[in-house]
Amino acid sequence: MTVTYIGSRQHIAELVGDFGGAKSVAVVDAVTLNREELREQLGAAASSDARLLIRPERVAESISERAADYISWQDDIESTLSEFGGAQVLNLPRSAEDWDDDIDQTIEYRAFCLVEPAKQISLISRRQRNELVQAALQSTSSGSPVRSSGVPSTVPAKSVIEALKSELGQHTASEGVKPVDLYDVMVASGMAPDLSERVIAAQQLVVSKEPGDESNCAEAIEDLRTYVNAKKEMRQ
Repeated sequence: MTVTYIGSRQHIAELVGDFGGAKSVAVVDAVTLNREELREQLGAAASSDARLLIRPERVAESISERAADYISWQDDIESTLSEFGGAQVLNLPRSAEDWDDDIDQTIEYRAFCLVEPAKQISLISRRQRNELVQAALQSTSSGSPVRSSGVPSTVPAKSVIEALKSELGQHTASEGVKPVDLYDVMVASGMAPDLSERVIAAQQLVVSKEPGDESNCAEAIEDLRTYVNAKKEMRQ
């Protein structure tokens, strides 16, 4: 089986590239800030036997206009894939690599900044993520429905900051930031306004006041700690 990956996440591209099956499958990873490039590449999914669309698992109860626009764009991608014969959908929680930019900022500035409200965040271990993606690929290839838990996976933000403190030092802080303030900081640091808006919109979908499914919280936190430790050692 040939897997065609359309997206911008290297860790997902490597994961699906190892999959083997009877049908050709196009994996469209809509978890991206580069919407224009993904849209341009979407035609490559038309000739595949089956298609799998990866969307971010939303944990937020209410969302901003920016985040609603991001969801609308993903809906449009799903609609386009329906014209090619349809697609299975995997709502995938974030794993350590998906918080990579935020972790880099924490290592540099000792502050883990999240868009308010940030009591809970989307996070699963890389093992869990791999299993979810591989199972979704298998279902897509066989024509069976992709299973969904129905309850978003979250971990407490305080558990995340404790894990960061254990690796980076007790002076590491957690900062809840209003979207407008975070936008101003990003633009002031040189980030393009439209990219700043997309970063904020993406994060607003994956932070929440209320907890979701925390049954795998311990494994997710330990995996994050391992990931941060590896990044820290690479910088030394």
